[in-house]
Amino acid sequence: MKSIDFYLVSSDYCGFETPRACSIVKEVDIPVFSGKGLLVEISPPIIGQTYGFGCDDIHRIVITPRFAGESLAAIDKWPCHVHVLCSASTVNGEVSPDKQNLLHIACAEIYRSETECNLNHAQI
Repeated sequence: MKSIDFYLVSSDYCGFETPRACSIVKEVDIPVFSGKGLLVEISPPIIGQTYGFGCDDIHRIVITPRFAGESLAAIDKWPCHVHVLCSASTVNGEVSPDKQNLLHIACAEIYRSETECNLNHAQI
């Protein structure tokens, strides 16, 4: 994994309670959602079996802003609320997601640091 850019966590979705380190791979166009998203590599991976990927864990996801008017290009308000998406192509390690077959797997938040992530979610 490259350098860590932020951390992903959610208290609303089972399996997303533990902070995951995220490294940006590249910006991607996602017309169905906000138009722009980020392909990120995550650690630890998400268990793929839950989403129909058998024994293939999910190491790459696509995130898009959850609310209109927000952008992941220059985040000015933390935490940032995001949609978490994946496709078979990202599960298999490809650099470009299959935009026609994206699966929405969670709504989550991203934080600048693991400490902020843990502090905010310890209060829930």
